[in-house]
Amino acid sequence: MFKGEAIRNKHLGGPILIAWIVLLLVLVTTTAQARDRQAARRTFDEAVRDEESLKAASPDQQTFSRYRNIIQAYRKVLDLDPTYGACDDSLYRAAALCREAGQRFQSEEYLKRAVHYLTWLRREYPYSPLRDDALLMLGDIQAVDLADRSAARKAYEEFLSRYKKSDRVDEVVRKLNDLDKSPPPSPTPVPPAVIGDLAAGLSARLTDIRFWSTSDYTRVVMDLDREVEFIQKEIHHPYRIYFDFQHTILSNEVKNRDFSIGDTFLHRIRVGQNRTDIARVVLDFKTKGSFSVFPLYNPFRVVIDIKDADKGKTLRERKEKLARIFSGRSESGTPPAKEPTPPPRRNPPDRTETATLPPAGEKDDSRPLRPSGPTATGEHTLPRILGMKVGKIVIDPGHGGKDSGSIGHRGLKEKDLVLSIARQLKQEIEERLNVEVILTRNDDVYLPLEQRTAIANMAGADLFISLHANADQNNRVAGIETFYLGLTRDKRSQLLASIENAASQQSLAKLESSIKKITMYEKMNESRDFASKVHGEFFKTLHKLHPSTKDRGVKKAPFVVLIGTDIPSILLEIGYISHQREAQIISSPENQKKLAVALCRGIEKYLVNLGTIAWDTRSEGSAKDQGHGQ
Repeated sequence: MFKGEAIRNKHLGGPILIAWIVLLLVLVTTTAQARDRQAARRTFDEAVRDEESLKAASPDQQTFSRYRNIIQAYRKVLDLDPTYGACDDSLYRAAALCREAGQRFQSEEYLKRAVHYLTWLRREYPYSPLRDDALLMLGDIQAVDLADRSAARKAYEEFLSRYKKSDRVDEVVRKLNDLDKSPPPSPTPVPPAVIGDLAAGLSARLTDIRFWSTSDYTRVVMDLDREVEFIQKEIHHPYRIYFDFQHTILSNEVKNRDFSIGDTFLHRIRVGQNRTDIARVVLDFKTKGSFSVFPLYNPFRVVIDIKDADKGKTLRERKEKLARIFSGRSESGTPPAKEPTPPPRRNPPDRTETATLPPAGEKDDSRPLRPSGPTATGEHTLPRILGMKVGKIVIDPGHGGKDSGSIGHRGLKEKDLVLSIARQLKQEIEERLNVEVILTRNDDVYLPLEQRTAIANMAGADLFISLHANADQNNRVAGIETFYLGLTRDKRSQLLASIENAASQQSLAKLESSIKKITMYEKMNESRDFASKVHGEFFKTLHKLHPSTKDRGVKKAPFVVLIGTDIPSILLEIGYISHQREAQIISSPENQKKLAVALCRGIEKYLVNLGTIAWDTRSEGSAKDQGHGQ
């Protein structure tokens, strides 16, 4: 190298080094800006709030521009930080809104954009729990909205290949069969008046109809994509009930379909577009039953519960009928013809103290029953006056399947924890109290909230208890709390409930005609008493295991899973799995056994006070040894 060149390179070395440093700083800064986690989180939360506001807005405020802005906000989350944990949620929500906008405003562009977002989600986030739902929505858009049967078939077949254990396999098989049977869908001509309504955002959609039934109980659920007004009327000869949903159009999934039921009450359910802006659902009855109708929200759906309407002939029969109306039992007192998750009856262990226990709910002469006592508030409720007994309990392990619930310390999942405790509680109750127990789920499967109380109703259950676990961003928060159904002004209970998004003949006849008005009041009182006894025993045991745990008390809150049954129902939050020590305690198999015993003890105290069973003094000593005595 020439000397001059060496001198020149020596002098250039400084500027080159500085240039490289500047470039490195620019790259680092750009990378940091591309992954703004806090901004991504804020944008996602704002988009969720805007979407909720859109759903709750009046029809004339549900404009195309609002849809577009929310979709763009969800899309922006990925630009801010593509590694943020809610990116898959953002894509899924954006796709759902694109589909809804495409349907409402007749925009093929937005339908194709929904396909784009769903494909993006499945490609870039292969471990997302939403991948199965995304694939199913993708198939539905291709089949229903874009009339691409080949693409829809490919999506459905891929779903069946990849997700063989999904609880939606039967649904996908039906959709595949529908593709084979039906001619290729053609675009439905929309009258100009309806197009005008759609453009103004005035129409909701009836998206699905679901039902569960037994020999003496039927539940029908009508799903809509937003809240609308509806009119309900009865017609005789033949007897039927119809519902007219205002400003509502039928989705292609339910359009012109007849749902064959064929149970004790219903022959079928018919669906049709009665007018351009009114969707009609007709329930054709075989036998008239007493029914109740109530809406549920987020998402909006209308629930119809149908029960036996026979009033009985004698005074005694009518009293028994009232008790059964409250407890939810079948008229005959026998188990329903078909039960979801049918539990195998356990034979009592071969030991002297339990070998002679009577059938569930019957009197044991060796331990005479005392009359039912008042509730904790000193009231003698209708069930106690009428001598209500308990022979069957439904335990509901919260969440399950694609809904993991809260995620706690070291990845502990709420759905797994509560299922483990529920199984042990079932064993304790059947062995100690000789009462039949049904689990709403005995595996890692997803169940809609309204199906959980339907299981209790179909089984003719007498008590319902839903098990959950709490979590908080502040990992120092701990403690247990128990809820019964009721309205509350407590903001925290409201928030938790939203996340965990059940005489002489003449005078007796009058009482029976007003039973629906008083059942809720009576159920609330019984549920409060049931909750207080179970909560007290559970806290007593958990406090021994974790002395610093906090008693957050017994409260009322409008949990959906507690709505729809006439029986005492409670929801127990067994602790905070986000709290390291509390999570370690309640996830220990040994401690779960103790907690199951405590829950069983609380149920036993309630049944003793109700006059259903006598106090089992023979097991009291062993319970005290574990810290479970009175």
